[in-house]
Amino acid sequence: MATYPKLRCAAGNVLAAGLTTAGTIIVRPVADRTITVVGGWMRALGGTVATAASVNVSDTSNTNEVMVGTAANMTAGLILRENSTGMTCTKLNTALTKGDGLRIKGIGATVTAATSVDYCVFYLVEGG
Repeated sequence: MATYPKLRCAAGNVLAAGLTTAGTIIVRPVADRTITVVGGWMRALGGTVATAASVNVSDTSNTNEVMVGTAANMTAGLILRENSTGMTCTKLNTALTKGDGLRIKGIGATVTAATSVDYCVFYLVEGG
């Protein structure tokens, strides 16, 4: 029987305190596997993202920024979808570094003003 990658989804909420420059892992790394992000969205809750320049979803080695939500566009309750105004996604549909997972993080500083950020990331896991 042929095998093929299955679409997966990482969804949740990260409190502002977890949106530091180190970030929070949302998909654990798996040896010999490659993740390809195919879509997603983010939404600030409790206020507009401040202090951090953006909220990013990247691989766990921090070499590929997959989704970048500009702070000024992350206002309370507004959903930023991939490639909408304020959301840059240059690595969608691109295989990331083998053995890496995904993390969400604040860029430049810990997020303030917003109390948390909802996220939903659609991805494929390949290899093995």
